[in-house]
Amino acid sequence: MYLIRVATNLNYGKGHLNRCIKLRNSLNDKVVWFVDKGTKRKLFVNIKDKVIEENSRFSTLKITKYALEHNIKALILDSPEIKKFNKNKVLGKKPIIILADEFLTMKHALSICMHPLGIENKNFISGIKYLPVIKKKIIKNNKKKHILVSFGNVDSNCITEKVIQSLQQLIETEVLNTNEYIINIILGKYKKNVNAIRKMISVNKSFKLFKNLLNLETMYKKSDFA
Repeated sequence: MYLIRVATNLNYGKGHLNRCIKLRNSLNDKVVWFVDKGTKRKLFVNIKDKVIEENSRFSTLKITKYALEHNIKALILDSPEIKKFNKNKVLGKKPIIILADEFLTMKHALSICMHPLGIENKNFISGIKYLPVIKKKIIKNNKKKHILVSFGNVDSNCITEKVIQSLQQLIETEVLNTNEYIINIILGKYKKNVNAIRKMISVNKSFKLFKNLLNLETMYKKSDFA
């Protein structure tokens, strides 16, 4: 049995939940979910596993109690609040896997970052090979390829704009042929500079803009690059 504690507060975006669902689909065992208070009915309608709401979006009290009382294979944590877990009494008693978005180490836990940081540490591994996605078989055809650009619900560092500028430079230098690609830009609920981004991409019809999509699964499936 695996336990998953995932951030499901919509202010964080759905990236945490989406990757945990992908991960869960590869686990051939019982899974019990622990989620933020008030989100079970909204987000877990189609999930057949047992789902337990924590006392708050920061809490890990229930998953800790459950882990200590049951024989589990691993406790999987995916939350921006994960640093608050470093004094939890389950550490050292049960196997713990942390899904991180940056370099993060915690005693008695393995941190996995899906970005290629290239940092070596006995409790930390990173790289895109750890992304819980199904690899697509590339089939050559005459259809345009889809490029997905998405940096979460906030993107406070404006990475989206930088990537658009880079793609535009590739187009201008004819490295990227607009007859062969469609570039889908997804902006989160709290992304700023939306009008400026619209203006940036308005000169090229290869760019398509999407704002605050409720479900990204369809977009993921048709993407060839991301």
